[in-house]
Amino acid sequence: MPRFFTALSGLTASTALAGWLGLSLIDSKAFPICIFRALTGHPCIFCGMSHAVVYAVRGNWTMASQANPAWWLILPLSLLLAAAVISGRTRLGWPIVAIVVAASVVRAWVW
Repeated sequence: MPRFFTALSGLTASTALAGWLGLSLIDSKAFPICIFRALTGHPCIFCGMSHAVVYAVRGNWTMASQANPAWWLILPLSLLLAAAVISGRTRLGWPIVAIVVAASVVRAWVW
């Protein structure tokens, strides 16, 4: 359990730091295009998360929600899952991949 909390703390601090420092980078074309969006022309479940993290870290909840309406759910779940994988509590298996793909499809064509 201590490895999990250490990983979670490190990931949270790293995400907050990246969000704080990333304001000047989010509107540049330095980031690669989303593969899902390149193939389908629709946004995936993670599209807009870079912008959402930058805005959320700076306290601009409205802009974060405009960047990705589900940021408040996706961000903590991603951090928890990454900490679990890093600490060895779980593996990134096919069910998780299937959930991400299904959520991306729902966002692309229903949301």
